[in-house]
Amino acid sequence: MKRIKRNRAVRIARCDMRGQITGPWADGRASLATGEIAALGMSLLDRKYWPWKQVLNLVARIRRGHQRTIIRIVVDQFP
Repeated sequence: MKRIKRNRAVRIARCDMRGQITGPWADGRASLATGEIAALGMSLLDRKYWPWKQVLNLVARIRRGHQRTIIRIVVDQFP
């Protein structure tokens, strides 16, 4: 989060589950998602990683002081 606050420029690429890059790099901008976009991001993660995400949500509620964050990445142009 500190790096994104200093410099929003990011480079992303498609990869497999082991982190091996399988596609070309794309430039973009990252920012903190708020409001409806953050709520949508959390609901998509809840649906994709059910039931494990619900366990993590419970742990996050128990451990106070830890804020959940959604990072929004806007790609300038797909290669």
